[in-house]
Amino acid sequence: MTKTCENSESFGEFKLTFYFCDKITRYVIEMKTKICLVLMLSAMLSALLSACGNYRSSIPDMPVYVERYLVNINCLAPGSYWHITRPQTVSDAVGFGGIILVYAFDNQYYAFDMACPHEAQASKRIDLPDESLNATCPHCGEVYNLGFGMGTPSLGICDEPLRRYRCTLSPDGSITVHR
Repeated sequence: MTKTCENSESFGEFKLTFYFCDKITRYVIEMKTKICLVLMLSAMLSALLSACGNYRSSIPDMPVYVERYLVNINCLAPGSYWHITRPQTVSDAVGFGGIILVYAFDNQYYAFDMACPHEAQASKRIDLPDESLNATCPHCGEVYNLGFGMGTPSLGICDEPLRRYRCTLSPDGSITVHR
């Protein structure tokens, strides 16, 4: 024997209300999950960015500004580099130990202070890089990898990378190195 509801219209309304309540509940749970995920990602990104702002290099802050035409300094192919240790024009500011500009193997330009962070003296500079864009400090022996723009030490003698500066390319073929 089958049981039927006496008031089938109210049973249908209950079923319809239950269906919509279930959908709304699932939607609310899904939105809460998404909001929690966004908040967690925002907190992690904020922590990461604030940690980056707290980095202090052993190389002191010095004025940095050099502008050159890439053709004039012959720095047009990956693996090429150019360096400057003393101002050559009135507007040149060469950082703490000089600047090395590299055209890295990822087809990007990167500039670094030439002072070894382990030695932290303006006169204790890294040597010019080899064909792999590895530059060695003749004083402490650390080897810094410049080939992909990181300037990271590879032997573990120093615990920080070379100080990196910004590079801005202009449509006229010039590059500006600055802080």
